Amino acid sequence: MTDYFTLKEECHSIFGQGSKLKGDFFLTGPTHISSIVEGNLTIEDDADICIESVGQFIGTIKCHNIKIYGKFQGTIKASGKVTAYPTATLSGTLFAKDFTFHPGSTINVDGQTYNE
Repeated sequence: MTDYFTLKEECHSIFGQGSKLKGDFFLTGPTHISSIVEGNLTIEDDADICIESVGQFIGTIKCHNIKIYGKFQGTIKASGKVTAYPTATLSGTLFAKDFTFHPGSTINVDGQTYNE
């Protein structure tokens, strides 16, 4: 028997490659950015966000965990972990419980860790 699902059952957001978005975004569920986004992004639950290698974000992100493969410029406020992979370029300010910067990533940030 085949199991069918509806989009209503899916709980994720994808900003697709080639898109350019600007504004304030309030999302739940895992989020993937493969486009150019400018503004403020708040993940309202503990879901992860990923800026893909072709993605670019300019502005402020409030989230739990974030994985960055693309470009980020601005401020990240993460209640969990910020991870920058070798293709990542980050500039701005980071506040998080934990940071991981992989060799090859380009980092130019002021960062601060904290305990809850």
